[in-house]
Amino acid sequence: MYALDRFGSWAIPFDLVIPGVGRGTLRIAPKAVIVMTPTPLFITTKKPVQSVADLAEAIGRKFGDRCVLVGKAVTLIGMLSREFVFVFHEGASSYVRMSRELARKLTVHQRGWLENHATGAAATALWDAGHAFDFISEAQLGRVRVVGGKLVTEGKTHYRALVIPA
Repeated sequence: MYALDRFGSWAIPFDLVIPGVGRGTLRIAPKAVIVMTPTPLFITTKKPVQSVADLAEAIGRKFGDRCVLVGKAVTLIGMLSREFVFVFHEGASSYVRMSRELARKLTVHQRGWLENHATGAAATALWDAGHAFDFISEAQLGRVRVVGGKLVTEGKTHYRALVIPA
């Protein structure tokens, strides 16, 4: 296993395979995508690449739609399934079975991962005290705004407090 920094500044854990050209580590710089083939290839962008759609558009514009991203590291299926639909042969690898088991453990039906954590203890205490609450991800929290002294989410839900368990 190699740490991601071994692949250089702005590297992401994927290679890009460009038909007829080769394969190279992808680096996403502020206004460029660099493919570290033996002779590095550059894709200039007008704005920073911030999503898979931005990356696909830049790659397609420069190299066409026959390129393929290849993961460098073990990536959990659940991490990518938010943006993609996967088809796996369940008997081909224990990785598929283990990913399915992990996903099952992270559902509301298997709450041990939450209840045995500081977040679960805080949620239980709030619930037992009669308080309504929601969970929020770091990404969602980054988009919360303060309006009139209240926290307001993108969905326009208003909250009076933010509890971060230690």
